[in-house]
Amino acid sequence: MNNRANKTYGRLTTGLIGAWFLFALSASALGWFKNDANRVGLAVAFAAVAPILLFALWFAAANEFRQFALSLNPQMLTLAQSWRILGFTFVLLEARGVLPAIFALPAGYGDMAIGATATAVAWKLANPARRNGFILWQLLGMADLVTAVSLGTTARLLSP
Repeated sequence: MNNRANKTYGRLTTGLIGAWFLFALSASALGWFKNDANRVGLAVAFAAVAPILLFALWFAAANEFRQFALSLNPQMLTLAQSWRILGFTFVLLEARGVLPAIFALPAGYGDMAIGATATAVAWKLANPARRNGFILWQLLGMADLVTAVSLGTTARLLSP
């Protein structure tokens, strides 16, 4: 893959991530994610799953994008997970009665665990010699995401 295509995909990906963030922030401010009734939070599920689905489809369909994604530095991508230490806010909001425990505790503690270990994982495991440990950590991070989104969309049904 040439450097020009790499820069193009880098800008496009950055733009899409920025647009998704602005969409999610705006939707939240407009109350689209509010889930007062005993129902499934489809808006939250859509906002969480759509970018993952878009990435997976793009990765599968476009060889140049796949090469771009595979060329990214795994250490930097792993370090980017450090922000998840902010999962403690879920736990604090649960303690104040703002979020249901069935969602806030697993999502909060899961995020804190991934965020707190991201630097060490990037430093120690993000190399070919430690591939299995690195993959395990990535799977734990994905499991936390799936758990958080699943519980976030169904918490009102599970614990009204």
